[in-house]
Amino acid sequence: MAEFLICFVVEFYRPRTQRESRPVYESRVLSLFTEPGGVMRNVAESLDYQFGFKISKTGLYTFFQRALIPALLLWAFVFWLFTGIAEVSPGEVGIRERFGAFVGENQAVLQPGVHLKLPWPFEKIVRVPTQRVETVTIGSRLKENDETAPTVVLWTG
Repeated sequence: MAEFLICFVVEFYRPRTQRESRPVYESRVLSLFTEPGGVMRNVAESLDYQFGFKISKTGLYTFFQRALIPALLLWAFVFWLFTGIAEVSPGEVGIRERFGAFVGENQAVLQPGVHLKLPWPFEKIVRVPTQRVETVTIGSRLKENDETAPTVVLWTG
């Protein structure tokens, strides 16, 4: 759905030429990964066509063309670092796990609050509610006055 909307917007503002630069059957999302410089070129051509000035000749365009991919990578790295912050809500305790194993005695139970941990694949904090009663039903629930219910056999003899 997102690719359809993006294709519609890009196709609406695309400069019209007699020659197509890519076959119709090729995915535009795939072309973002195979030809990253083409995104800025398409934006510049769309602005050139719509507003009539050559943005592709400015220094700002060349700066963004060179800096777009590193800026996106930096943003993804910062986002990954933010996975190192975990919150334990009131009424819960946290248990720190590193690579799926329980971590040390001195950090046995994390109290409610904000805690730092290693980013996503290395550590996680499992939050366990402590002030809420949880029930587990084993077997099936039987309704009262149900004639089709099976006979219950007790172990008491």
